[in-house]
Formats: sequence, C-alpha cells, structure tokens
Amino acid sequence: MATDQSYVREIKSYGWEDLNELWELIISGKIGSHGWGEGRAFEYFIIRAFELSGAEVVYPFETKYHDIVLEQSDGIIYAQNQVYLVECKDQSKNINFDAIAKLKVRLQRRPQVMLGSIFSTKGFTEPAIMLANVAFPSNIILWKLDDITYALKGRNFTDGMYQKFKELVKHGIGDYDINVGTI
Repeated sequence: MATDQSYVREIKSYGWEDLNELWELIISGKIGSHGWGEGRAFEYFIIRAFELSGAEVVYPFETKYHDIVLEQSDGIIYAQNQVYLVECKDQSKNINFDAIAKLKVRLQRRPQVMLGSIFSTKGFTEPAIMLANVAFPSNIILWKLDDITYALKGRNFTDGMYQKFKELVKHGIGDYDINVGTI
C-alpha cells in the first residue's frame, strides 16, 4: 500500500498532460490498476490541478488531537484570497446530502472565513444540492464532472473556483456551472 508521502511525490511530478491522462483513468473507472488506492487518485488530482493553476495547496492530511484522529481531509486550497476545505468523492453514484452536512460540521470548527468545496465525479442528488444552497451559512461550492473537465481543458482551476465563489456571494448558490455559465 502506498503512503501519503509517495502519493504526494508521484502527483507533484505530474504536469497538465499527465493530469489529463489521470483524469481519463479516473472517469473510466480504470485507476485501480495504476497503483492508486481507492479514491486517492481523485483527491491528489484535484489538489495538484489547483497547484498547477497557481494556488497554494495542502495535500490530504489528518487532524489529530491527543493521538486521536478527529478527521481526514482531502486538502486545502488557498486561491485568490479565499480558503477552501476540500472533499473529493469518486463514487459510482451521485453524492447525497450527508457529505454536505459533514463538511458543514467540519467547517464549524474552523475560522468563519473558510469555505468548503466538494468535488464529485458523478454529481449530486437534489437533496444534496438543496442543502448546499439553502442551509445557513452559504459556504459550500459544488464541483461536478463537467466543471472539472472544463477547468482541466482550460488548465485553470483557480479561475473556475473564483467564478463559482462570485456566484455564491451574489446569489447564495454553490452549484454554479462554469462550463455553461448558469446556476
């Protein structure tokens, strides 16, 4: 089994072309035979894409208190004067509302300036989208497959996040579609 350090070393060697190839493996479901643990390639892919886009990042980590693991985080993104706690979901079905609720709880332990962002290879259920868009505070940004693919083609994830952030501020809606420019 690979360690977190070996995953970081591996992904840091990737440029945009490597990320394109990795993305194709992730969305085709064929990533398991390439040395990545379940769901791990997607986590590191997202963080590396933001890093290549100029963001300061923190790769997946654990938060411990007195040797007790409180939570496992998929990363942090510092981009364009905003901070995002990242959750990545590479699952076979749409993400339900429990992922949104869990991230909201995790954000409550952190400074109020921090936002959350959930990345999904499949999408989100209607209850998940509703919770992200109507639960106070409005602090979660959703990324679907089309958003990720669009940002990857443009080689700029930070601009995509900024577009999503502006719509969150303007409308209180966290699932702005950067691919077509609509809520």
